[in-house]
Amino acid sequence: MEKPEQYKYGLEKLGKFMGEYPGMAIVRGYSALNMRNILVLQAEIADFEAMWEDIMEENREPGVNQRCSVADMKDANSPKWQKTLELRKLLKEYNDAVLQQKQMNELEPANKRDLICLREFLIKGLKLVFPAEEWMPWDEKNTSDLIALSNRYTERDLLTRWVFDSLIRWLHASCLRRWKRPIDEESGLYDYSDKALATTANVISAVISGLLPVLAIVVLYNVHRQAAKIGVIVGFTALFSVALASIAKCRRIEVFAATAA
Repeated sequence: MEKPEQYKYGLEKLGKFMGEYPGMAIVRGYSALNMRNILVLQAEIADFEAMWEDIMEENREPGVNQRCSVADMKDANSPKWQKTLELRKLLKEYNDAVLQQKQMNELEPANKRDLICLREFLIKGLKLVFPAEEWMPWDEKNTSDLIALSNRYTERDLLTRWVFDSLIRWLHASCLRRWKRPIDEESGLYDYSDKALATTANVISAVISGLLPVLAIVVLYNVHRQAAKIGVIVGFTALFSVALASIAKCRRIEVFAATAA
């Protein structure tokens, strides 16, 4: 059955939207179905293995012509060779499925804010032109199974994630929307460059890195009691550790080493 023209337009518009804004490239992983497929293949191989053991046991019986080399099996075009070819195909399919699922599991889950924007686009921008079953992949009940094809949040520190998720929304609601045009009039969505947001996070990080030591010196200069100074040092050491973990993608050992130094 041919799809209506409105459907084709919606599909093209959604594809263009996801292509231009990689953060919106969110699809369903179908984890349960993929795992079911792997388990079915595994069961087939297990049955095959048991059958193969029976064949090998029969070959060990007296009077059975035992072909020890691969060349003998191939030349004779024996059932054993045919089973070997079947197993080879089945194992390849199984191995490919396992490796692909491993790669799928390494993809990031869909970002909450990106998913909200995508659903806004589907509802307002496309007005749900897709049939119900084709809209279902992005339904609320499938949220945990949605994956992001973009790595825009990979290796981002907590500060950068905060800028991407929270700060820009506050700035947009406060003032920036006065000078920005929506990327899609129907959905009313706006776009801010990832590069600009990352630069903003780097600037904030540099300011914090510069102010924190100066602030510690000023506070210590104005504290005269020895016990209070020790408390201030402990407090700023903890603050430094939190700041380091938030504005840099550090391992625990690196945070510990920097704090100890």
